[in-house]
Amino acid sequence: MNTPTARQMLKEIKSALGLGEIALAEKLGTSQPTVNRILNGQPDCKGTTLQAIVRLYEQVVSQRAAV
Repeated sequence: MNTPTARQMLKEIKSALGLGEIALAEKLGTSQPTVNRILNGQPDCKGTTLQAIVRLYEQVVSQRAAV
């Protein structure tokens, strides 16, 4: 199984929750420009941002599995 990139996880979270960039940034505790950069393929983000993305992604994936 391939590990998804931060960009792939964000896209999936955004789609699954129907969030815009601002709402997604608020959920992650980061800024909208940071979310935008990641969604547009710029791979650099802080470790804390990546951890927040992974945590939220795991919640979204586990919610899907429960359905």
